[in-house]
Amino acid sequence: MRNIVLASKSPRRIELLKREGLDFKITPSDINEERFYDDDATPEKNAMKIAVEKAKTVSPKYKDSFIIAADTMVVIGGKILGKPVNRDEARYMIQLLSGKVHRVITGFCVLYSETNEYVTSFSKTDVTFKPLSLKEIDEYLDKIEFLDKAGAYAIQDYGNTIIKKIEGNKDNVMGLPVKRVIEILNNFKPGVNRQC
Repeated sequence: MRNIVLASKSPRRIELLKREGLDFKITPSDINEERFYDDDATPEKNAMKIAVEKAKTVSPKYKDSFIIAADTMVVIGGKILGKPVNRDEARYMIQLLSGKVHRVITGFCVLYSETNEYVTSFSKTDVTFKPLSLKEIDEYLDKIEFLDKAGAYAIQDYGNTIIKKIEGNKDNVMGLPVKRVIEILNNFKPGVNRQC
């Protein structure tokens, strides 16, 4: 059995890995994500880069372990929505998404702590929001903890009240395309894999 560490305190990512029956430790990376963001790179490349940095931060704390890290971004019209700093910003984000299609991108990394070899990849999902009034937006924000969520919403928290359609991997919108991550984890051969 491989030693697995999740470099995140996200309840959604924890829930997804538990759902798949994985036994793992939890050690959040707590990096300053903005420090590693490159304005000239695509959201996909930035998400993967940040995931790698999260994994590298946690890696020295463990021997012979596989570190799983991820970063999720909400993108609409070329604009990246991170986590809101307050309710006003959360309301603005939901207004921006209201009645439109946006893309959720999760970049992830599986890193082997002994050699620092890693594999990165990403997943994309298109999400269509229902048209929402300000009253509906405020009612939704009243129900969830929005400050720790990219785009100020969570698919698993009353998502049916704001989301019209999902095209792609639902787990990705929750923060981790878990089946793809496990596939990479199961096929990871230290000394054979190279950075990609």
